[in-house]
Amino acid sequence: MFVESLEEPCEKKFINKYAEIENVSNNTTVYIAACDKEFVEAMGITLSASSNNPNYYTYVAKSNGPKRITNIRRLYNDVDSLSFVLHKIEELAINYSFDIKNEVLAYVRTMSMVYTTNEKDITFDGITIFTVNMWPLCAGTYDPSLFATIDEDYQHGMFFRDYFYAFLKYEDMNVDLHGMSLNNLFEAYYNGQVYLVDPLYSFNSIDLIHMFASIDGIYSTTGANSLLILAYGYWHRDVVSWAGDLQDASNENGIESSLLNGESFENVFFYTEEETVCSLPDMLGDIDAMNIAKLYLDTGSFSLSECVTEYYGYNADNYHGRFADFLCSMTMDSQGLNGTTIDIFEKKVFLLLGADRDNPSLNQIDDSDYCQSKYALIGETTQGNLPLRRLLAFSYIDYIYREMTN
Repeated sequence: MFVESLEEPCEKKFINKYAEIENVSNNTTVYIAACDKEFVEAMGITLSASSNNPNYYTYVAKSNGPKRITNIRRLYNDVDSLSFVLHKIEELAINYSFDIKNEVLAYVRTMSMVYTTNEKDITFDGITIFTVNMWPLCAGTYDPSLFATIDEDYQHGMFFRDYFYAFLKYEDMNVDLHGMSLNNLFEAYYNGQVYLVDPLYSFNSIDLIHMFASIDGIYSTTGANSLLILAYGYWHRDVVSWAGDLQDASNENGIESSLLNGESFENVFFYTEEETVCSLPDMLGDIDAMNIAKLYLDTGSFSLSECVTEYYGYNADNYHGRFADFLCSMTMDSQGLNGTTIDIFEKKVFLLLGADRDNPSLNQIDDSDYCQSKYALIGETTQGNLPLRRLLAFSYIDYIYREMTN
């Protein structure tokens, strides 16, 4: 049996290899391409040079020995590879947990320390009452023993964590929870963070772990703490995604003059030499997270890997369709707001920036109870002035409308 090694002539970034394997009942000779020799030997399989083909090596798969490698798949920073890896993790988890969606979401989210621990002081009249970790409250808890089962699986020649670590800065990798090899550390340090290639417009990129953290917080049965929902309603589903980035953006220095001068949302935050907290990879991740969670996970029986495939497949060659979907998905929970879909969308943007669409002088941050219940559950409470926050709200709304129709 020959295991071909075909490199794809495209601009995707190679991350690692995955060996698909199967048991055999009879001894079977397996041929391995020379370029995969080092990878297969790292799996503990001894290879011999092929006597009749110098481009291949061989080993014998046995019922009580090495399994047969049927294919060596190259994994890239693309949706096909992502869906494949998610599906394989689901297969590992399916006999372990009743609702594997929650566990797989948490597995990917907790690859980053940023989305595992976020301590926030809960205050009253300026006095800190207690400190809580907001991510377990918003996204639910997880089963560390399941994570260990996934992280220790190496029978396919790779650790699943290695694929997701490629999408992180090395200083953000949650090595205390998921572990790491020295090779991962060196690769991350020298090669840097990779991004998911946007399948709807290949010139864009998506922050993968950021997107999965948002999905985990948005997904309706993700296990969000009942006390959080009792106190805050379901506003955390917006704050852990698009609204949280807007809240952080309102604290950025120098944006007010740009917005006052009529600069577009994209020019202020996306196309700038300075790194911003509201980057295009983050924003696309937030938008897609809301759509995947609300339109697929919440409404159907799809697995997470199927949701990712279905969402990007449905919008294939329709970059602007994701923004129309976003308008629909983020207004599915009206949160008691009245009006058309457009009204609810605009009111939500203003409210979550501590402003009011129809009353320019109403500062929601002055109302501490309203602010606490609907504002900055994950990030820092915005200190930006009210006119700035209103400018930001108008600019973001205009951005979404333009992207829907261009």
